Amino acid sequence: MDSDNLSYSLKDEGKREMFESFHYWAIQNYGDSGKTKTVTHKKYQRITDILTGDEPPTAGNSKFRFWVKAKGFRLGPVDSSDPSRTCLYVPTKPVTDSNSNDTSKEYKRVAIVEDFFEIIYGVHVEMDGRGGKHAGQKRTYRAIAEKYAFLPREAVTRFLMSCADCQKRMHLSSADSSNNESVNNSFVIPQSQYNFRTTEHDNEAQSVPIVDFNMPITQTYLNHLKYRNLHTEAYSDEVRIPLSISIFFVTGNVGILR
Repeated sequence: MDSDNLSYSLKDEGKREMFESFHYWAIQNYGDSGKTKTVTHKKYQRITDILTGDEPPTAGNSKFRFWVKAKGFRLGPVDSSDPSRTCLYVPTKPVTDSNSNDTSKEYKRVAIVEDFFEIIYGVHVEMDGRGGKHAGQKRTYRAIAEKYAFLPREAVTRFLMSCADCQKRMHLSSADSSNNESVNNSFVIPQSQYNFRTTEHDNEAQSVPIVDFNMPITQTYLNHLKYRNLHTEAYSDEVRIPLSISIFFVTGNVGILR
């Protein structure tokens, strides 16, 4: 395998691992079982059936039909090149006048929970052909919010927290990047620690929340490292294992000391 093919293979493998972790999290938090302001494939199909008349009005779906009408959903072409392919759109503001002119409203495409990963990945990693440079949190969310509705900000933050390349950039200074490569790899946050950390020595395995995905990505990441270090120190004192790495905060930046 030549170097170019190996590079693409590693990239695809990394994307697959990110997808599996993020997709599981998204379904757990925004799936049909959760009462969130998001749209799954199942709900998307029901909305479409209501709009096309494939689901007739009944007493059982009256509340859902009222919600669909209040939101102002409509079907429209995915793009002008192929009018036969349609998708759901929703106005940026609630519809208050059913007789108002549709052309005066700004519509956004409805984001489906199962498609969150591809939507965010396409903007964060592949936007504008930036040559491997990933867009920041604000730039990523702004670009998504301009086109899509029903995609929460916390989903973007969660995605960025699972991006290994972004994690490395956030806790590495340019001066130390060549000398501390092995340290960088060891400090990629394990997927299992994004929501809760459970210490094995606890009798009841209590979980401590350490990441708030509604916070800005930098502050979220710093808080994560801070809590991670505190819990590691407490456990190390108990089992008498010395820490070889400590984390300190200087003017909002993260440094690593051996």
